Amino acid sequence: MSAPYNWVDTDAQLEHLTRFLGEEKAFAVDTEQHSVWSFLGYTALMQNSTQKEDYLIDTVALHDVMGMLRPVFANPSMCKISM
Repeated sequence: MSAPYNWVDTDAQLEHLTRFLGEEKAFAVDTEQHSVWSFLGYTALMQNSTQKEDYLIDTVALHDVMGMLRPVFANPSMCKISM
């Protein structure tokens, strides 16, 4: 990747991202699923992008705290763009 991005794999980084996204009017979302050794598969990576920055979230490392993003995704006045 030639463009800079922010790797998020700690609770503190995810908390920062949640606050950052909460101030945005719109952001893009993409997820990558892993299905090896799993019948249903699981989300292994989430990308959130604004016009300012890109964030790659290690959802495996942050599995237990991903709910932190719930208020951002539940906010109906914020546009979420699926990539």
